Amino acid sequence: MARINTSTWRVRKRQCATCPFREDANGRPLDPELRGRVEARVLTEASQICHHPVLHGKKEFELCRGARNFQLMFFHRIGFLDAPTDEAWEEKRKKPPE
Repeated sequence: MARINTSTWRVRKRQCATCPFREDANGRPLDPELRGRVEARVLTEASQICHHPVLHGKKEFELCRGARNFQLMFFHRIGFLDAPTDEAWEEKRKKPPE
C-alpha cells in the first residue's frame, strides 16, 4: 500500500457527526470496537483521514479531530509532547530529529 504524506493536511476543527471517537451521554464510545481499531492504528501506523468531507462531496481531505485529540493526549502523557495541543504537535513535527 502506498504511503501518503499527511503532515501538511488540516485537522478538522471539531469531531464530525460520524466520528468514531464520539461518546454517549455517559461518556462511553458509541462503537468501542471501531474506536479501538482506530486508536491502535493512529499510535502505530498513521493519522486517521476523516471520511466526512468525501461523504459530503468535498474534494479536500482533512484529518480526524477525534483521532488527533487521542494522539495528543497519549503523546503528551508519555512525555513526547510538551502539551496536548495542535501547537505542540506542530512544533515537534518541525523539530529536527535528535
